[in-house]
Amino acid sequence: MLSSGMGRAEIRHLTVEDFLFSHKVDNIDTIQSKDDLIGNWWIPRYKTTNLYYTFNTLESTKAIITYLQNERENIKADEPLFASNFEGKIMSNGAFEGLFQLKQLKQLKNLKNRQLLKKLLKHLLNQKREDKV
Repeated sequence: MLSSGMGRAEIRHLTVEDFLFSHKVDNIDTIQSKDDLIGNWWIPRYKTTNLYYTFNTLESTKAIITYLQNERENIKADEPLFASNFEGKIMSNGAFEGLFQLKQLKQLKNLKNRQLLKKLLKHLLNQKREDKV
């Protein structure tokens, strides 16, 4: 949802109903049967109450559906889309920041893994060249 351009407060205060409305459906199962999984959000900016229009990616829709089906059974439409716990409470600022930091660490780890892989491939190619000589 970070790629949607929504602010932290907007993401924290989204409800399941908002998610369903962004896909113009009544339940989660209906979203999966649609060809277009890009959500269209018309929401108020939390601090100013100004309405704005934004989108979420296909990948985030799929991730949200998986999250709701696997982690949030029997969820109600008026409950927060993302909860700090499984009692249906709004995610705290700290929990949101923790998730964002975790995502950044995973990206950094993936970057380091790619760099190590490049070094390994370069080393193997150099060895192969030396073996030919």
